[in-house]
This record gives sequence, structure tokens and C-alpha cells, in this order.
Amino acid sequence: MCRRLGVSVCGKVTCALKKRAYPPGQHGKSYRRGVSEFALQLAEKQKVKRTYGLRERQFRKYFDMAAKSKSMTATVLGRLLETRLDNAAYRLGFSSSRSQAHQMVGHGHLTVNGRRVNVPSYMAGIE
Repeated sequence: MCRRLGVSVCGKVTCALKKRAYPPGQHGKSYRRGVSEFALQLAEKQKVKRTYGLRERQFRKYFDMAAKSKSMTATVLGRLLETRLDNAAYRLGFSSSRSQAHQMVGHGHLTVNGRRVNVPSYMAGIE
């Protein structure tokens, strides 16, 4: 995934992108074609989804929440994604990757206000 998108989204120290900085496949090194506006937008969306470990339906829900707000949609979307409990655990340094933080929360290793929480999408800043 990292090689296809051109940025490290896996969160690992030894990412495949560092070893081979070109897209995967037979024509990865040599084949370059013009990229449409839609392809650029889709790639950016996939980067965000894969960075935070979301599926399409969950990402769509966050986007709809952000679009309803009166502020800038991109700013609100970033704020919503950053306040997820698994991302907060990653940012606090409890884990070395977001997927590891997701698993920690899912197994119930974290408490919020003295209560054990096992939902990774729990909004850490919202009660």
C-alpha cells in the first residue's frame, strides 16, 4: 500500500517504500502516465483512510459529520479523526503504530475517566 500511494501509511520503521521507492508491479519503475484530477483526489482519500485504518463506510460517516459543520470541512475532518481513542493512544506514545493502538483499545487495555473502553472509534474529547 505504501509503495502504491508513494507515502508511508503503515507506520512501520522498516517500510517497503524505503527499500523500493517506486510503485509495485512489472511496470512500477518505468511506466508513468498522466494522472487525472479524480485520480489525485482518490489517492488523497485512500491515504487518509489507510493512515487512520478506516473502511469506506466509517470514513464516509466522518466526512458527513465534517461537511455538516459550518467550519472548513477538511479541518473538522482532521479534528474528528485525531480525536479517536486509538489515534489518541498512538499520539500519546502508548504504541508504535496506529494498528497496534487499535488492538490495545480493542482488547480493553485503556481506561477513559476510570472506565474501561474497548471501542477504538470512541471520541476521546467528547463525552
